[in-house]
Amino acid sequence: YQRATQQISVKDYMECKLYFQSFGKKEEDIQKTIEQMIQTGQSKPHMDQWFSLILNHFDTIQEESLNWFFQYFTEKMISMIEILNSMIDKVNDMEFKKESQKMAMLSRLEKKREFNSICLKTLKEKNYDEFRKIFIASINLTENIPGTINKIKMKEKDNYLSFQKDISNVLYPWPQFINDIENQKSLVHTLISLCKYTCIFFAEEKKQQEFIDFNDMEHFALLLLEDQSIQEELQTKYNEILIDEFQDTNELQETIVSKFCRKNNVFRVGDIKQSIYGFRQAKPSIMKEHMKSTSNYDKALVLKENYRSNQSIIEFNNDFYEKLMNSNLLGTQFEEVDIAKVGMESQKDSLAHPIRFLYACIDEIKESYDLSYPEAKKYSLVNRYHLMAKSIL
Repeated sequence: YQRATQQISVKDYMECKLYFQSFGKKEEDIQKTIEQMIQTGQSKPHMDQWFSLILNHFDTIQEESLNWFFQYFTEKMISMIEILNSMIDKVNDMEFKKESQKMAMLSRLEKKREFNSICLKTLKEKNYDEFRKIFIASINLTENIPGTINKIKMKEKDNYLSFQKDISNVLYPWPQFINDIENQKSLVHTLISLCKYTCIFFAEEKKQQEFIDFNDMEHFALLLLEDQSIQEELQTKYNEILIDEFQDTNELQETIVSKFCRKNNVFRVGDIKQSIYGFRQAKPSIMKEHMKSTSNYDKALVLKENYRSNQSIIEFNNDFYEKLMNSNLLGTQFEEVDIAKVGMESQKDSLAHPIRFLYACIDEIKESYDLSYPEAKKYSLVNRYHLMAKSIL
């Protein structure tokens, strides 16, 4: 990386550094960004093509980019409306000394919900200027959400304000967004140049030391498989191909297999819920595409019955993953085909214990104990281990 920085102009390097510094980032954060970009690029069949695709996205504003832009705000607005719905339900169930107090509070919350619903409508119509105007009006023209209603603390208020702040922090005029995209073109070019030079110098270092890494093995395999004679030889050699943990396959690995498999001799086994290699650019969507394929050579065999767990755990997992994996922003990842069923009647009769869900809010630990983020994270892990050990012992 250090050698790579010497290959770009001082002007480009300093502009990149100043951009990161404006977000409180340091030199090591630039290096970490370069590492992450390279790791992602190496998971593609052809990294240079992927870099070119990124640059093309900045040359013209792509429809896909705009969709993500509107989806970001849409997800926040839906969450805010859900919070208000929950608060309105609570108020309806409360007993006030005077009915007029209850009606006033309901009116206060419903007015804010009405503004938010209009905001959501403008987002669906992709009318950003109107959304921005109404969102600002919703803050200025409606009363704040109270922290306490009828002597009952409203914990939902903090969550609501958090979503509201997320939107407010980036609610710039539309021309400013366009201007930012224009300004970031040169930054993206600089980052990609640093990636390419870093890869070149790293490859030279590996060659000098006479070793290759796992990613080299994958790319060299793909390079060999571009040869038609090698493809044919392997297609003849292997009658059947079994791929386990298929949910953790990346684009490069999928391409390698496609080069020497036949249309009808690959058996893939996986469970999208068990994908844990996102940090290595695994794409569960590859498995999803095969499952939904209408090709005569693709057939999904679904093992829905669970013979291992009791009924309460199976039902909890179904409910948990449906909420975790499905959202307006990311779409539907957990579908009917993914719902597990009890395999035997005896699992229904097993003694059911409450499901304990351990969740550590590191930011709260950091503030409560005046710790740095790494210290708070370590403290959280220790607490988690103690809780688990106590449950077992």
